[in-house]
Amino acid sequence: MKQTNLTILENTRLADGIYRLRLAGDTSAITAPGQFVNLKLSGFFLRRPISVCDWENGELTLIYKVLGHGTEAMTGMAPGTELDVLTGLGNGFDVSRGGEHPLLVGGGVGIPPLYGLAKRLTAQGKRVTAVLGFNRESEIFLAEEFRALGVEVITRPVSTVENGLVRHNPGHLAWELVRLHAQRNIRLVEDSLRRTPRNRVEK
Repeated sequence: MKQTNLTILENTRLADGIYRLRLAGDTSAITAPGQFVNLKLSGFFLRRPISVCDWENGELTLIYKVLGHGTEAMTGMAPGTELDVLTGLGNGFDVSRGGEHPLLVGGGVGIPPLYGLAKRLTAQGKRVTAVLGFNRESEIFLAEEFRALGVEVITRPVSTVENGLVRHNPGHLAWELVRLHAQRNIRLVEDSLRRTPRNRVEK
């Protein structure tokens, strides 16, 4: 962990309630995709933890969702503003364990750290598939950035209703993804995996 001051380069809206925050400064404590930082905001006692989307050459990219007063205040932070940041938090992903055809699965604010992971896996020559879930079409973000890395991207709003069933059960989604990759002759799990119950739509 390292405490440092970072300067805002960009703070722009990407989708409904989703913003990209780019910061310049010392990123040396960030050593693996999947780590996070803690931002100190003026007027707030508690720091805001935000996962690292990407970092390189003294520049840090964060993606955040407006969920409360703190993140709402963040949307008004202008370029040039300095932030007190704790960097290099968390263990991150071990990219050496990705296999030749990694499958990355994330939804909403769980997607940004997967971008940094995908970037480093594709740099190793891995063929990456990313399944990205969103609440609605208007909240889709980073899909094109993943594709620009050469990643196969599958997106689907998680609230899709089919045959009276709502597809927001993570276990059911995981089962579907395993079946998808089994069809492509990519072995991910044991054959004994059982399907998890799907959730009924409330009337």
